[in-house]
Parts: sequence; structure tokens; C-alpha cells
Amino acid sequence: MISSGGTLAAMSPVTVAAGLEPWSIVVDPSGKYVYVVNKGDNTVSQYTIGSGGALTPISPDSVPAGLGPMSITVDPSDRFVYVTNEGDKTVSQYSIGAGGALTPVNPKRVPAGSRPWAVFTTSAR
Repeated sequence: MISSGGTLAAMSPVTVAAGLEPWSIVVDPSGKYVYVVNKGDNTVSQYTIGSGGALTPISPDSVPAGLGPMSITVDPSDRFVYVTNEGDKTVSQYSIGAGGALTPVNPKRVPAGSRPWAVFTTSAR
């Protein structure tokens, strides 16, 4: 957290558990949820952001992704999350439910090009 003097101050708890080899992180547009791609165990960890900024795991604490997830984004409407999966050349897609929990949409993954490393969303103009 940033103190009133502008310096960084430790939060409580100082760390929270994530999956194996956390690789990428995103905060949803509402500022209520954080999602972390875990490349080592092919999952996405999910958390709520408390009033003081501390993260609390959502139940379940993670959801499956494809093989070798690399990058994650939340669409501007705050309804969907997308994850690139380098290992199986796909993009996983989820809806954001009540309390921030992710649910795979149908289909769970769609094909992507060779070695998809990044994914971004923008708002319509």
C-alpha cells in the first residue's frame, strides 16, 4: 500500500498464495478483483481486493486454464476474462460471476496462432 507520505508500506498479510510459477496479473476494471495466471500448474488464481487493498482468495481459489498460460486480460465491460495458452496454442475464456468467480464459457478454449503470448481488450469507440 502507499502511505500518506508516498512511500510503500507492507500490507497484512504481506503475501498471498498463488499457483505454481505465477506469470501474469490483471486487476478488473471495477477494481474489485485480481486474477493471476500460473504457468507452472496451468491455472488462474482469483482474489477479491479488500478495502485496504489486501487480497483474499475467492472460492475456489483457482480455475483450470490451457497448457502454458502466459497472459490475461479482463474485457472493459467487466464480464469476461481471456487467457493465452502458449502450450496448446489456445485462448481460454471465462465469464465473471457473482463475487468475481470465473466460470469457463462454451467453448472453454478457442484456437489461436502459434505461441500466443499476449492478449488485450479495448472498449468500443
